[in-house]
Amino acid sequence: MSDIVTSQILSDGRKDFIIVLTGLSDGTGEALVAKTNCASMSGPPNTLRLMEIQYDIDGVDTPAPFSVSLFWEGTPNQPMLQLRGHGKLDFKEFGGLLNNATLPEGDVLLSTNNPVAGATYTLILKFFKEYNAAHPEN
Repeated sequence: MSDIVTSQILSDGRKDFIIVLTGLSDGTGEALVAKTNCASMSGPPNTLRLMEIQYDIDGVDTPAPFSVSLFWEGTPNQPMLQLRGHGKLDFKEFGGLLNNATLPEGDVLLSTNNPVAGATYTLILKFFKEYNAAHPEN
């Protein structure tokens, strides 16, 4: 058996990308699983900026708390956020969270930490698409 995960794209516009991610763990967990793919987006961007996230993460806290980690894909991958519980984080005031990988590949990876059977997550991520100066979308 394996974790049951879904992703639903709510918006793939010229400048924005919004996705809902859900997971129900069987205890095996996820490790650095790609959750976005810039190359397959409409008007493919070079990378993304995270503008806002809403999250609900529920799991047993023994022996250690269930949580979700997000990473910017690159060489090397760079930690973006560690989430547990529920809440909303808004990064628009300062322009969003930038992909700070040395050699960014543009995508977002997800890992679950301390997975236990029955643990769940729901994430709603709102991104701004970033293009280099030579890109026709600029």
